[in-house]
Amino acid sequence: MFSLRVVIAWIGVFFNALVFASSSGEFKFDPAEEELFGSVYQLADLAGTMYTVPAPGKLTLINFWATFCGPCRQEMPALEKFWKRYQSQGVEVIAVALDGDRKRAVEKFASRYELTLPILLDNDSGISSDYAVSVLPVSYIIDAKGVVLARIVGERNWDSEPAFAFIESYLEQQKTIE
Repeated sequence: MFSLRVVIAWIGVFFNALVFASSSGEFKFDPAEEELFGSVYQLADLAGTMYTVPAPGKLTLINFWATFCGPCRQEMPALEKFWKRYQSQGVEVIAVALDGDRKRAVEKFASRYELTLPILLDNDSGISSDYAVSVLPVSYIIDAKGVVLARIVGERNWDSEPAFAFIESYLEQQKTIE
């Protein structure tokens, strides 16, 4: 039997498909409606290693996704490439799986696509609730001080020039602030 959280997630995925079916996939700045200053979470990855989210002192991209979400599955390989490109530049990419108690499904997916980026589990819906995740996929860009800079709704090609330009603009902003 599906939990209420899974049913709500499916409704969000369906809504996402309806609303964003014609989305161009452009990387547009969408300032977060709520600022989550100082909100820090401890989440475990698939191996049980604990991560602090957002990553302290780093520009962080948090991607909320699920294995049952088609657009999420499609964007994950590109997100992996994006992570490999920017991890040495102080950018942390974190994929937060909203599969509830389906850890095995997440492990199978990660194995099948040879994903090495941090995949964390939101088993208690704490972080996804605080970030008001209602559609999947959705990503947040958070600066090194923990300020939410942008919210990106829908599937994106993270392994593309527009994505690189998008994140590099934030990296440049960080340099001018420091």
